[in-house]
Amino acid sequence: MKFQQIALTIALFAVSATGFAAESDTIKQSVDVDQTISVDSPVDPAIAAAGEAINVAWTVNSNNAFKYAFSGTSKDDAGADLKYPQFIKQDVDANGNLVANNYDSLGTTFGVALSDYESVQSGDMWGNGKEAAGEAKSLVADTSDVTSPYGTMGRVMTGDKTGKATINLFSKGIADATDQSGIYNSEVMLTVTAEEQLGG
Repeated sequence: MKFQQIALTIALFAVSATGFAAESDTIKQSVDVDQTISVDSPVDPAIAAAGEAINVAWTVNSNNAFKYAFSGTSKDDAGADLKYPQFIKQDVDANGNLVANNYDSLGTTFGVALSDYESVQSGDMWGNGKEAAGEAKSLVADTSDVTSPYGTMGRVMTGDKTGKATINLFSKGIADATDQSGIYNSEVMLTVTAEEQLGG
């Protein structure tokens, strides 16, 4: 009698365990969206008076973060090439002819301001922005250099809804009494590179 009671208990337990059996499996699926990036070129700015800041704005279109760098060249007074931009003009003689290897350069400074972005790594201004107080050599310094615009401000994430951000470059040329009158020109190139951030 005692043996039968034990056997019945074991049988009931077995039936109960089978009733709660279950299996589950979870898989992770992913979709990879490539980063896209393009830059809208600005219109040529109007000619400014000496000492006036000129503003040029590039619109960056992207679906993630980007880095940026400036470059440019110019010449010294004797016509030798320099690896940074400044406002220069080749001198002319009394007959209006260009004088070989003879240039005037203005005291040239720059400023950069970021706008219309979602977020920025460190800050949104270099060289006091529209005050254009940054040195030309620092404007074109390597991105790893803390004195460069990127070294100061870091990467930019475009607006979540607009997919855009704006880079404003302010340039200023200061003339002194010995600088020949005329139109002084400066050329600056902006390079924008995708720097995708995927999160943790």
